[in-house]
Amino acid sequence: MSRQWHGGSAHSLWARYRTPLFERLAHLDCTVHGIRSGEGEGEGEGEGEGEGEGEEMRRAAESLAHKLAGALGTFGCMGGSRIAQELDVLLGGPSPLSEEEIGDAFALVAALRAEMERMPAGRNPEDGATDP
Repeated sequence: MSRQWHGGSAHSLWARYRTPLFERLAHLDCTVHGIRSGEGEGEGEGEGEGEGEGEEMRRAAESLAHKLAGALGTFGCMGGSRIAQELDVLLGGPSPLSEEEIGDAFALVAALRAEMERMPAGRNPEDGATDP
């Protein structure tokens, strides 16, 4: 999958926001792991009101994926943005995730990480400068 950069300012912004976006990705990964651990637990126990803990984690993961999709698109990483959008759609469905869908979510998180890691870490290829 090829990524395209749209302008030098995207490189500069990426250098500034790279670490926080990788932290967001790590949080997404942990949340997907939490969804796997929480699926099936507590069913029928009726603890608390409203959505269960698994559903809350799923909505949190959906939000993280949505934010990553937008941010990566802003930085010109269209491949990463598309992967994050797939995650957003997968996590945003109306019914609980199946084991297969959870596996798909893990695969998408791994693909997203690989795409983000391929992005330059603070170097602007247009001018050869390295951001501080």
